[in-house]
Amino acid sequence: MSLIEKLPEMTDIELATLKANADTLAASGNDKQKSAAAALMPALEAELAVRRERAAAERAAKPKRKPPVRRKKAEKAEESAAEEMTPELGGTE
Repeated sequence: MSLIEKLPEMTDIELATLKANADTLAASGNDKQKSAAAALMPALEAELAVRRERAAAERAAKPKRKPPVRRKKAEKAEESAAEEMTPELGGTE
């Protein structure tokens, strides 16, 4: 099984590492390493693109979460509202 055939089975971290290594070899390897890196690059970039598209589709399909309730702000607002109430409405002076 060639390295190109193994790409779909690799994890995202393994693919990223392989891409970094291929980039390094393409830039500073010997002729054989540069050739191997150049041959691997199209398949590697295609697999990375498929995974980016899949991740974007999963994020888009995920329901949006409501922002968290800030309890301290809500409590302070309630306290200041209670302080502003007039004595006729049950507030304090």
